[in-house]
Amino acid sequence: ENENEKITENESKDIRPNVSLAPGDSLSIPFKIRAPHLFKGVEAELTFHVSFRQSKSDKVSQRSVTEKAMIHASAFAVPFGSVLGALSGFLIRLGLLGTPNLPSDLNWLGLVGSVLLGLLCALVTRRRPDSKQSIIVDDFVGGFIIGAFAGLFTEQFLSRLAALVK
Repeated sequence: ENENEKITENESKDIRPNVSLAPGDSLSIPFKIRAPHLFKGVEAELTFHVSFRQSKSDKVSQRSVTEKAMIHASAFAVPFGSVLGALSGFLIRLGLLGTPNLPSDLNWLGLVGSVLLGLLCALVTRRRPDSKQSIIVDDFVGGFIIGAFAGLFTEQFLSRLAALVK
């Protein structure tokens, strides 16, 4: 027996007969864990409680099994991080250039382009289940970093892209 497993037996008969299994058979029950606002992947311990009745002795047994699982960040974490990173990178670039009057001198088209470029870079590099990529972004921080680089270097990236298109 696994050291994480505990077996207890009760005389309770309140379990409904859902499925009968022959010796050696197994049963799989698929399930989903949702973490709608998870910015970073976490390793969690999941505990499963199973109750079953033995047909010959009519005893009810309960078993708890603990397993470790990796729960990945939410699907919105990478794009959200990249948008905030691109916005931050664009503003850092303006600060480094010494723009005195931020609201009046702000290039709104350049800001939107930086945000879209950051979003595009994050979507291209995001984690996919069956893909082998050299650069993988799978959480908010990775999206933020990719977005910040896109915001800082938007003009250089677009000029190199324009050279490739010609």
